[in-house]
Amino acid sequence: MPADFPAVLQEVLSSSSAPFIFIFIILLIILFVFIVSKRSDAGNLHAMYEKAMDLEVDCRYDEAWKLYTKYANKAAPSAEAFYHMGMFCVSAKLFGWEYSKDDANPSFWFKKAAEMGHEPAKFQLLKIEFSEKFSSDLLKCAKIFENIKDFADNGLPEAARFVKDTEEELIQKAKEGTLDNDEVLSVLGNSENQFLLAKKRMEQNKNR
Repeated sequence: MPADFPAVLQEVLSSSSAPFIFIFIILLIILFVFIVSKRSDAGNLHAMYEKAMDLEVDCRYDEAWKLYTKYANKAAPSAEAFYHMGMFCVSAKLFGWEYSKDDANPSFWFKKAAEMGHEPAKFQLLKIEFSEKFSSDLLKCAKIFENIKDFADNGLPEAARFVKDTEEELIQKAKEGTLDNDEVLSVLGNSENQFLLAKKRMEQNKNR
């Protein structure tokens, strides 16, 4: 470093541009602190999410859910994270977990993910709707099932599994007599049987 460096520095600081240089240095310091803070926050959020997953694996669902919702409120919106939270609600409830708040409804999170273009979340919403309509509106189920088959045809593995399992289940229900052939074939997409089923439903409604 040159021997006259302090003199050069003093000259710069005493010049008319000194205030601007000082402001520039302050801004650089603020930017540096901001970047370091953001990296720290990102690391903390990642650790929080991983901890929640560990708690989920250990079946400590209440603790996991508190961390998942805390993460969702602090992190940038993520379709994958929203989808995972929806799947958490589905799987945890299968093991008897109950949560009183509305945000533990799987559809709440699948809709958030679907709005961001997440294809598996869109399929999960159709799957839920299919289940809800099955006991009351088989013709509506037929339309939903067609949409689900589109996801299967486009290479979504979980949709393909659902289609296969549903077809096998419906065929079994026909054999057992739980559903008649028109009902089963209507859901599976046969347009002639859908017409017959619709006609049958209209006649039943007239006789009520």
